[in-house]
Order: sequence, then C-alpha cells, then structure tokens
Amino acid sequence: MAGKIFIYSTLTSSTKYTNGSKGPGDLAKRTGSVLIQGGTNVANKHLVTPRGVVTEVSEDQLKILQGDKSFRRHVDRGFIKVERIKAETIEKGVSDMVQRDPSAPLVPDDFDEEAAAAPKSGRSRGRTAPPPPAKA
Repeated sequence: MAGKIFIYSTLTSSTKYTNGSKGPGDLAKRTGSVLIQGGTNVANKHLVTPRGVVTEVSEDQLKILQGDKSFRRHVDRGFIKVERIKAETIEKGVSDMVQRDPSAPLVPDDFDEEAAAAPKSGRSRGRTAPPPPAKA
C-alpha cells in the first residue's frame, strides 16, 4: 500500500496544477490535475489566520504535481514542500518555508513606523486619487 504524502503550502491562494498532452489535431488534452489548498495569511470565517496549510495527496497525484512546471517552481522558491511524514502541527511543517507570497494581504509590519503609517499602496508610489465631483 502506498504511503500518504503531505504537501505543505504557504501560498495565499489555492492552486490547481495540471498536466496535459497533445490530443487529436494537436489540441491540448488534460491528463490530470491536482488542487493544492491555499489560504496562508488570510483570515478565515473563524478569524484565524493560518501560517500554512497542508493537502494530502496520493502517489499518482504526486506524479502529476512533479510533472507541472509551476509546481516545481513553487517548490524551488520555498512556497511548497513535499513530505512523507505529517508534522505534529502545521506551524512546525512550514517553519522553514517562505512565509508570505507577494499576493498576501498587508500586515502591520508592512507599514513604516516613522512615516505616519502609510501603507505600501498606489498612493505611496506617487499616484493620487481622482478629484471629488464638482457640486452643482
């Protein structure tokens, strides 16, 4: 019997990794896909903000994942980790991984303490809001 495989993720969004091949007439044909759960750094309906998530996959699903270029890139960059043994807690499982991806929401550490707590947004890059509508 094949063992369980645990995919740890610190990505903000869930990601579906898909393999394909050329079918009749050189049309793309999907040969398999696997959804890896996301949700790191985003508060859920219970106002809990997870530091990472884990998705259990089979050996066949792992082969699909390993054949996907985006999955391998996420592993290389430290957002995804493949383990054959489940960690005691998710926090321990993701402790050595990259903790935030660029799409993560802003947190208090993203604000400059000395500069009036302005967020890193369009306004801080020199953009301004449109003027208010003229009153008649």
